[in-house]
Amino acid sequence: MVLLKTQADYSLINNLLYKSYIPKLIQTAIHIRLFETLEKEPLELEIIAEKTQTKVNLTEALLEVFTALEWLARKNGKYELTLLTRNFLLPSSEIEQLAAIQS
Repeated sequence: MVLLKTQADYSLINNLLYKSYIPKLIQTAIHIRLFETLEKEPLELEIIAEKTQTKVNLTEALLEVFTALEWLARKNGKYELTLLTRNFLLPSSEIEQLAAIQS
């Protein structure tokens, strides 16, 4: 088995997965494809809500939680993925951990 080297510390995501509300929020984000929506470019709140077919106020609350956890970053009014999220929560990543999260 070849272990791929990453620039992000997996223990950060692993520790958070065991906090009670975080797994539910991650499940929601996966269900609405939030991280995949932000994979190619940073987007504004309203565009994210439109693309994920969610209400703006609920989308904003979810985005703010992930920003506080440093899984997303907000720059110039747009949300973008952090390295942690890009490494572990995108299906396109060679080291994604979605199966572990969804089990």
